[in-house]
Amino acid sequence: MNLKNLKKENLNFISSISPNWFFLDTGIHDGIFNMSCDNFLLDSISNNSIKLPLLRVYGWLNPTLSIGANQSTFPFTAGPATFPPEARPRPFRAGRYPPELRHTVEARLPRLYGRLPSDATHSGKDFVDNILVQNLPIVKRVTGGQAVLHGLPEDELTYSVFINYGKVKQLYFEIGEVLLQFLTAYNLKGEFGYSSNSYFKNFDCFNSKTEADIVVNDTKVIGSAQCRKKEYVLQHGSIKLDIVRKLSGKNTDFEQAKVNLKKAFQDKLKIKFIDYTLTGSSNTLCGNNN
Repeated sequence: MNLKNLKKENLNFISSISPNWFFLDTGIHDGIFNMSCDNFLLDSISNNSIKLPLLRVYGWLNPTLSIGANQSTFPFTAGPATFPPEARPRPFRAGRYPPELRHTVEARLPRLYGRLPSDATHSGKDFVDNILVQNLPIVKRVTGGQAVLHGLPEDELTYSVFINYGKVKQLYFEIGEVLLQFLTAYNLKGEFGYSSNSYFKNFDCFNSKTEADIVVNDTKVIGSAQCRKKEYVLQHGSIKLDIVRKLSGKNTDFEQAKVNLKKAFQDKLKIKFIDYTLTGSSNTLCGNNN
């Protein structure tokens, strides 16, 4: 079953799961926090600490490269001896993170974070060279897909959805429909991407397309990827506000984009959001009705 067939069937499984969702805005953080938070939330929903679907929105403190779970990790996870001293992973500073995330960060830091060694080579050489020149931080995702160079908040909004849902392509389709709705706020008519044999040959996610992507005039504007844990799914994606701005000629303010995305979920799925917060008082997430 492909996404086109799903569209013709006009199915809407997500709305039937729950009329209420949690909404979590974690603001702007570095790559370790952003990826560790997604990991933490997936763990939480899979052990039933979170009992409703959850939408998270966030931004990146610095331009950061994230590597897909199934990508070759060389040269990003080479042993410490292969990194020159100035390129070794930074030490964990406990005070930087909420208590509920610290155990997750500590456990995953060695394999989540690093910097490229100066002699790195890869099939995506030009892309990697760009990372080397800028000396950007690198994180490893738990989701699949190719490498994504995440931009500053003025150029990117990232979303994550956590849900008890077993139909992978159906989830891509239904969230994709929400993302298409989001683009209408900028007078853009998007469509689903298409699969290409060259996808896995491209190191850079935004240099290729799949059916799970959203394109406008054949230009990829949103790329998404998934990770399953039991019957639970994390889907997160990069919304390139700089590309939206270029194609639409409209202002793509980061804060307003969050509002537009939240509204697109509400309108398309006919759901109500309950605000969710990360608390520092315990090792669990607590939802607050605001």
